[in-house]
Amino acid sequence: MKTLSINLENCYGIEQLNETLSFEGVNANLIYAPNGVMKTSLAKTFLKISEGKVPEELVYEKTPFFEIKSDGTNINAENILVVEPFSPSFDSKNLSTLLVNQEMKTVYDKVYKDILDAKKRLITELNKVSKVKKEELESTIKSDLGLPDLFESIRFLQLANIGNDSYSKLPYTKIFDPKVTELLSDETIKSGIADYTDRYNDLIERSPIFKKNGFNPVKASTIISSLKKEKFFEAEHKVLLNGNGEPLNSLAELEVAIEHEKETILGDGNLKVISQKIIQGVAPVKAFQELLEDCPEISTELNDIQNFKKIIWCSYYIEKKYFSIIY
Repeated sequence: MKTLSINLENCYGIEQLNETLSFEGVNANLIYAPNGVMKTSLAKTFLKISEGKVPEELVYEKTPFFEIKSDGTNINAENILVVEPFSPSFDSKNLSTLLVNQEMKTVYDKVYKDILDAKKRLITELNKVSKVKKEELESTIKSDLGLPDLFESIRFLQLANIGNDSYSKLPYTKIFDPKVTELLSDETIKSGIADYTDRYNDLIERSPIFKKNGFNPVKASTIISSLKKEKFFEAEHKVLLNGNGEPLNSLAELEVAIEHEKETILGDGNLKVISQKIIQGVAPVKAFQELLEDCPEISTELNDIQNFKKIIWCSYYIEKKYFSIIY
């Protein structure tokens, strides 16, 4: 291309622009101007044309006119590339038009498409296992691993040998919920949580009423509230608890039985302090307690939350080798 002629009227605030840019002996033209002199309007105009659409005049609703010619011939939309500023997710189907060599352009197009497709599959798979929102995944991984981009982060996961098979199905959002992080910052809980988990699960196993990975003190409180709300006992129903010879005839009797069993489990020292903070917490904290029941070994990782985040992402890699599709 030797010349680019631009003739615009009423395009995004540009009343009139008629200019010919020469590319004789140069590869580019630089347009430099102060703010408010229609540089953005010019970019919007080219962007619309590249999309096969007509530029507009949005303020005064005047009829737009545009004519852009390359060496005297109307320019093709596919030969226009507009790079949007400050957009980390920017993508353009015309990006490869910057490559002059057709063979290299074809190779680039395929590789670029393969990478984007692989990235989308990766985000989808990670969303399923971690429960982190798709739009937040990339920034979360980069932040947790302390790396500048997703591709370096995946390389880290491939090379690091710190994952744990038993962590591979743990949802990230339950472990690192802000309320959980706040709870774990309590020094008493940080120092005693491993002992709590071991002791708690041991007592649950011995209980005739509660069961590990099943009906636990947290769920018992929910059941009591539900039965009260639905007026279960007012309909003259009864409840027979495992280990009790006689059925319970009232909400008061059920509350006494449940509280007695809970006190047997939660009534000692640090265990009681930690348990009450968790049980009386908000929903995300209660969910974390149940996660500790299912996988008590994570309590040993909670003293270094930042390192535990790296371990979790590496554990997902062990479970799903799909990370390799990026390379």
